[in-house]
Amino acid sequence: MTTLYLSDLDGTLLGPNERLSPKTSDVVTRFVRSGGLFSFATARSLITAQRVTAGLPLELPAIVYNGVFIVRAMPREVLHSNGSQRRTSITSARRSQGWGFARSCTP
Repeated sequence: MTTLYLSDLDGTLLGPNERLSPKTSDVVTRFVRSGGLFSFATARSLITAQRVTAGLPLELPAIVYNGVFIVRAMPREVLHSNGSQRRTSITSARRSQGWGFARSCTP
């Protein structure tokens, strides 16, 4: 039986500096290369999640925007969206970009 590990990013996989530690990166990489299944679920957007997980061998879809989207990282593709929450998320993201908030919060 294959085990799937699904991790949160902020406060779980990432350290207080919002980065992967070398040890965490090594453990996840060894786990995936040995046949384990690993992905993440986060409140982050796909773009900011990709920035902080760069270097990990992630091949499975991920959950972003608090479950609004299930996405494939490369190529960037939405596999599933959660209806009305999707509209709210897109509207919020557009507003935050207009206020400069999204740019100032990206790592």
